[in-house]
Amino acid sequence: MNKYLLMAALGAGSMIAMAAPAAAQTVSGNVAISGTVTPKCTVINGDSPTTFSASRNLLELAKADGTLEDSSVLAGRFGTAGAGAPTFRVVCTSANPNIAVDATELTTPGAPPAGYTSRIDFTAHVAPRLTTGAGTTVDNATSGAATAPTAIGGRFAADGSDNITVTADTFMTGPGALLTSGAYTGNIHIDITPGS
Repeated sequence: MNKYLLMAALGAGSMIAMAAPAAAQTVSGNVAISGTVTPKCTVINGDSPTTFSASRNLLELAKADGTLEDSSVLAGRFGTAGAGAPTFRVVCTSANPNIAVDATELTTPGAPPAGYTSRIDFTAHVAPRLTTGAGTTVDNATSGAATAPTAIGGRFAADGSDNITVTADTFMTGPGALLTSGAYTGNIHIDITPGS
């Protein structure tokens, strides 16, 4: 009987040993995350995420004698840097965006007679503000071709303020030309593209 008791005790002991949980094991894993940011430029508080605009009325373009008003007067009416010039805010993900400018002269319809003109040329300036200060200003005279895309020299400032200023100056006609009456219109077109 002792033999049976001993076997029963051994059997019970092995059952207890079998029922004990195995030692805990630690496992680990990893989830890789990736993504990309493509080069892009966006207008903040513009007409849309891809456009911005402003208008300037230079008022009377001619002096009392019919010749063009002084260029400095017209430039002041357009607005100078820090004093009424149109400003905009653009952000680009790329390090060195490009600006191209195409200024179109002020004209009024109709062919002018000899000694008169219906065209006023000027020079447009687009000045970017960068994270490190002033960038490369892109200038375009209406008498010439549009500029090629020009690298601005760094990243646009991202401090929440406007970072592009547009000005115009050097308003001119042919020497002594009288302006024909009419409504004159011109334009400054600006393209901003991501850089490298």
